[in-house]
Amino acid sequence: RDRLPGFIASYSLTPREGEVLAQLLVGKHTNADIAKELAISVRVLQRYIASIYEKAGVQSRAGLIKLYYEN
Repeated sequence: RDRLPGFIASYSLTPREGEVLAQLLVGKHTNADIAKELAISVRVLQRYIASIYEKAGVQSRAGLIKLYYEN
């Protein structure tokens, strides 16, 4: 978690995208679980995830997690 603020800044993520990223990094939640936790619809969550992937230059959750821990 120490590196989260730096990662968010490096990839110009919005505060909400940062919240989504933090949930994705936990790795044990489905999109439905994350959406419920953040009080948003699954479709809105999917848009945030797509935006994070685009900004980070990855195509999957596994790729995002790998980038996060290797960065």
